[in-house]
Amino acid sequence: MSLLDGATPGVSGSSPAPLSAPAQRRTVLWVSAAVGLLVAVLVGVLAAVGKPVDTSNLLGSPAPALSGTTLTGHRHLALSDLAGKWVLVDFSASTCVDCREELPSLEVFDRTASRYDAAVLSVEEDPSDASAMARWMTGSGADWPALQDPQASVTWGVTGIPTIFLVDPDGMIVGYYPSGIDPASLDALITGAIRGGSGAP
Repeated sequence: MSLLDGATPGVSGSSPAPLSAPAQRRTVLWVSAAVGLLVAVLVGVLAAVGKPVDTSNLLGSPAPALSGTTLTGHRHLALSDLAGKWVLVDFSASTCVDCREELPSLEVFDRTASRYDAAVLSVEEDPSDASAMARWMTGSGADWPALQDPQASVTWGVTGIPTIFLVDPDGMIVGYYPSGIDPASLDALITGAIRGGSGAP
């Protein structure tokens, strides 16, 4: 064939040969494996979003300042107002499913907190959630104070909610509990701290 025939040198005019059945199966398997790996990575990333880390570098340090307007009663309250007590600082939100599941455990603790000379203080950071959280807590019978401090997550190093810190009567952070907590774990957290044990889960 000459160049005058219009053919391009080195290029065949025929269509590529179709893949054999075994080659097609291998291609499908490789594509499926790649998609599966991508899905697994995405699931892992999504699962990590909003999940607290396992420990806090604040353990053994003075508690950062914490103050704001209470969601009910609309009065100013600071963590320093509770000096001399054991304080369970609970970072929470009405939109958090785990926070809702944890609330009954906090209610049990709050009812018996007087035996430890302890108090519960919830912290909500999102101004748009203030009224919803106030209604949720009131409707659930949670009568301990909850306040808003927009800077709290930064100063306390909160990476997800719910997260609990235990502050001793001298204002030192002696306990930390990420994610949800049950009454037995709450009791162990504070009794261990009172006895001088570890405040980590």
